[in-house]
Amino acid sequence: MIHTAVIHAQVERNWTEQKNRSKEIKIELSKNKEGLNECTISKKKIHKVRPFRNNYHKATVNLIYSGKWVLQFVTDFLKPYKLTLQQYNILRILRGKYPEAITVTFIRDRMLDRMSDASRLVEHLRKKELVIRTTAGSDRRRMDVVITEKGLALLEEIEKENDQMDKRLATLDEQEVVQLNFLLDKLRNILP
Repeated sequence: MIHTAVIHAQVERNWTEQKNRSKEIKIELSKNKEGLNECTISKKKIHKVRPFRNNYHKATVNLIYSGKWVLQFVTDFLKPYKLTLQQYNILRILRGKYPEAITVTFIRDRMLDRMSDASRLVEHLRKKELVIRTTAGSDRRRMDVVITEKGLALLEEIEKENDQMDKRLATLDEQEVVQLNFLLDKLRNILP
């Protein structure tokens, strides 16, 4: 009985010290090698989750979570090529206009992440010899950018692995992917 009281007092003290944290307490009584009783108390965090307010709330949270999940996959996928997602995005934009040179402003307007510092990203790509940046005529502030052969070759190498990207959504069949694309476009109000 004394052991129970001591355990109970210890649990109560820990419980009040942790105030707002929910804990699951597991108490194990056992005998050690010498035959003496031992008590083990372990705590495990319980993550209490409120239900979603409604399906719109659930969809919003699901979109955020799924978006982060895909971003992490793409980030990990591009790591061996020493590219960030934003740099990869710029290279693809430049390839779409190749052999024409385009401005940094044009690039920024078409980027997936418009909060990125496009000038800084272009400079990183220039240092890697993936793009060429030149001053545009008399306006020294305006910079024209064009992808290099090395940049085109890198994109081609990356795209040989496109199956890995596609496999990320392999739990969906072709019809479900079409439906997903339709719903996402509808959500952003860009349906034809």
